[in-house]
Amino acid sequence: MKGDKLDSRTWLDRALYPQAVAIVGVSANPDDRRDYSGHRILRNFKVGGFKGRLYPINPRADNILGFKAYPSVTAVPDNIDLAIVAVPVGAIPAVLEDCTQAKITNVHICTSGFSESGLSEGMAIEARTRAIAARGGLHVVGPNSLGYTVPAIGMNMYEIPARDGPVAMLSQSGGHAQLMVYYGPVLDMGFSKVISYGNALVTDETDYLEYLREDPATGVICMYIEGTRNGRKLYELVRQAASVKPVVVWKGGVSPAGARATVTHTSSLAGDASVWDSFFKQTGAIRVHSIDEMADVVLTLLRVKNVSSKGIVVITGGGGQNVADADICAAEGLEFASLGDATQSRLAEILPPINQSTINPIDSPAALYDSQVLGPVLRILGEDATVNTVMLELTIFFQQRATPETKAAVISCIKGFLHDNPDKALVIGIRASELSGADGSALRSFFINEGLAAYGSLRSAARTLHRVSEYRRFREES
Repeated sequence: MKGDKLDSRTWLDRALYPQAVAIVGVSANPDDRRDYSGHRILRNFKVGGFKGRLYPINPRADNILGFKAYPSVTAVPDNIDLAIVAVPVGAIPAVLEDCTQAKITNVHICTSGFSESGLSEGMAIEARTRAIAARGGLHVVGPNSLGYTVPAIGMNMYEIPARDGPVAMLSQSGGHAQLMVYYGPVLDMGFSKVISYGNALVTDETDYLEYLREDPATGVICMYIEGTRNGRKLYELVRQAASVKPVVVWKGGVSPAGARATVTHTSSLAGDASVWDSFFKQTGAIRVHSIDEMADVVLTLLRVKNVSSKGIVVITGGGGQNVADADICAAEGLEFASLGDATQSRLAEILPPINQSTINPIDSPAALYDSQVLGPVLRILGEDATVNTVMLELTIFFQQRATPETKAAVISCIKGFLHDNPDKALVIGIRASELSGADGSALRSFFINEGLAAYGSLRSAARTLHRVSEYRRFREES
């Protein structure tokens, strides 16, 4: 029934799985491709295959993109579960009054120009908006946000539709949420929910985190936070959530310059850096510093079993790179396996004696390109109890010079190692540079598409392994 009082879980179920959505401010112009435009949102929902009913709101149109248009939400002859509002900031209060009259309790405001603008007019409109929402019992996501994306029902706010999967993205920034979604096809990553909550005028990260913690469709929670109104509640919820599923957090605005920037972006208070340092130590959240790092961590959580920062073996090519890799792994908190005399003797029987080394990190270009060498090397390492994880560092020459048959043989060796050693892990770091261009990305995609964990560099792989290992240690000790 319209206007029924809903508990917190019910209103979010209704917002995230709506049967009827009204989009307010939909231009009839098919060339309207402005960000946050209602026409663009309607098109994205249509392309995404939204399973519910869509109602574009435009008082001067009868039909838009094949959907019957209505002059206002009060004219729609249906129970609207979610209203998406994409009108100029000055029109927001009137639209919210209409939503209240229509008994619509879930409202997503895309529009920016509120208190984050620093203008007195925007601050005044924000105060009116907050008052109307409180009086009408409206659960507002935003303003200045991209709201809800739920791939399982085709509810999509992005130009590239997100694929269904176990990852939830909760972001104060719509742009960062979008970047994470765009990583989906690159890393073969699917999403249960993507929630961009912007200025958090009414609902904030704690409302959504509480929901995602219990959400059976969500296996990994990712968060981008600039500031919070309720640090204690956030701390408790992250700690509770991290005890049952990984929580990956990028805290923006930790530097003085970044803290000032958060005010102009979402009108948030960033908080003291030392407080956030303690937050991560005590909650078990996995800390990252960019969307790239967040995507790498998620890839590891989804693809790598039995992650450990100890017992590492690196196979690379080149004596200088051998030294560099040792420094990289040590700097990122990894500990090398001490290969015994028996293992090194067995490796020496296989590896060519010229310009190669059996000392960990193992310097063996042949092992990286020749399956006749790689296969036996992996078998020997699999039988060494000190080895937990093998890291292969491949260069773009593998992408440029290896034949399809060579690549297939290497993949077979890697998958054979993982099959025969379910208690061990193997990851791939791509040694590339800006000069590598598309070849580095193509090489990573090749291994990703084979179901393996591959990273843009050995440092990225090492850093991510350490972070996930620390989280798993936290889970074991908590």
